Amino acid sequence: MRETLAWLLAAEIGHREERRMRMATGIAKFPFVRTLEGFDFSAQPSLDPGQVRDLAACRWIANGDALLVLGPPGVGKTHLAVGLGREAIRLGYSDCAKSAAPAFCRRPERRPRTLKPREIERGSSSRCRCQSSS
Repeated sequence: MRETLAWLLAAEIGHREERRMRMATGIAKFPFVRTLEGFDFSAQPSLDPGQVRDLAACRWIANGDALLVLGPPGVGKTHLAVGLGREAIRLGYSDCAKSAAPAFCRRPERRPRTLKPREIERGSSSRCRCQSSS
C-alpha cells in the first residue's frame, strides 16, 4: 500500500512538473526547441563551455542581472538564449528572452544611430567626441 501511494505521488509530481515546463515554454514563445546539451561548442571555439554551464545555473537571474548575447549572425546566439531559457524554466524561473532587433526596427526614431568618432584635437580633453550619422 505504501509503495503504491509513493508511486502515485511521484507520478503526480512528475506530471505536474512536465505540465509546468510545457506551459512555461509555451508562454516564453521560443522560436524553436533547443537545449544546451545540443549546442556544438566545437563549432564555436571562442565560447567557454564552463561559462555557459555557469550561466545555466541561473545565479545571474537570482542576482537580478540581465544577460545580453551578442555576436554576428549564425553563431548560435538564439540557440544559447533558448537553452538558457529552458534551464531557467526548469529551475522555476519564468523566461523573458527577447530579441532586441524589433525594439529598434519598429519605429525609425528608435533605431540605433551609427556613431563616427571625430579626431581628438591636440590640446583638448581626452574625452572622445562622437557625431551621429543618420
